[in-house]
Amino acid sequence: MHKYFIFLFIIFAIFSCKKETKTENDFFNDSIHTQITDTSTNTTTKQENDKNVFTIKDTSVIFFMPSSQEQKELTKIYGTYDQYQMNIVYKNFINLKNLVKRSLSRRGIGVQMSYAKKFIIPMTDDTLVYDLNIEDQIMGYILFDGENMPVIKNGVQTKKQVTLDIRNYFNLKNFNLNE
Repeated sequence: MHKYFIFLFIIFAIFSCKKETKTENDFFNDSIHTQITDTSTNTTTKQENDKNVFTIKDTSVIFFMPSSQEQKELTKIYGTYDQYQMNIVYKNFINLKNLVKRSLSRRGIGVQMSYAKKFIIPMTDDTLVYDLNIEDQIMGYILFDGENMPVIKNGVQTKKQVTLDIRNYFNLKNFNLNE
């Protein structure tokens, strides 16, 4: 009986460690569908004056992260050791945004940093809202071309992933972040 349980445990461990393989397009397509909810026009109008609400109006890449005050609050929660590591993450994230901005400046695509908690994305047929508090997120970026469904990536991505996302979403065949 004891050997039977060991055998079952080993089988369970093997199947639970099975690596899920996703293609580049799977990551690209998974990025938004569960993260955006609809809102009414009245709600949007009331919230546009709030500093925690950012309305995306043009073709752009919007990076979002905690404000310096929120970073201090996170330090109180997680301690000073984590503050040092998070400061490195924040600095690298800002450097990535600056690199994207330089690379896209000649292509007519705006790049901005936002500390807002809610993003209003006006579409042709609807208005989409992405709320960081509801999604329990603090950092990431939004790609929006003014017409199609936006792509939202949470967390800090590699330069390679950001390059692929921008290249695919905006259909920029030869785009590289080192331009």
